[in-house]
Amino acid sequence: MNAKRAVTVAGAHGKTTTSSMLAHILVNAGEGELADPSYAIGGSIQGKDGAILDGGHAGKGNVLVAEADESDGSFAKYHPQIAIITNSEADHLDHYGTQDNYRAAFVDHAGHATKAVIMCGDDEGNLAVLRALDATVAGRTIVYSTRNAAELGDLNGATLVRIESESETAE
Repeated sequence: MNAKRAVTVAGAHGKTTTSSMLAHILVNAGEGELADPSYAIGGSIQGKDGAILDGGHAGKGNVLVAEADESDGSFAKYHPQIAIITNSEADHLDHYGTQDNYRAAFVDHAGHATKAVIMCGDDEGNLAVLRALDATVAGRTIVYSTRNAAELGDLNGATLVRIESESETAE
């Protein structure tokens, strides 16, 4: 992971979906250093020719997308450039013991990201993780949310990207 531009995707839910989407984008649209990325994900993706690609690929490109499984704490060993945290709803308490320990593992993981942390601000667990980050890590964190800054409260110096949309039902 250290030899590549690594992006990890961690969270109680949405790891496979998010990492698969990111790998799919890079496989199908990546050029230059982004072309032919490596990925280690729990799902399959569709390649440029429409073929279904397995969840692991050692590409020649300079990017690695890794689904970072927090269930046993192994994601603490990852040192990505970018860490994406989908949510940190209490999970795997058989390993962590308490919700606070579980969230502390995400704080640690975010601290290993050398360039940026991206997290969903619509998740209360993520907001707790965000508020526990040291100022340096929080300063390179991007929070995306459907809520505004006043609704989210203290963002600990992170940048907020507010997502606005109108829901429509496909017929």
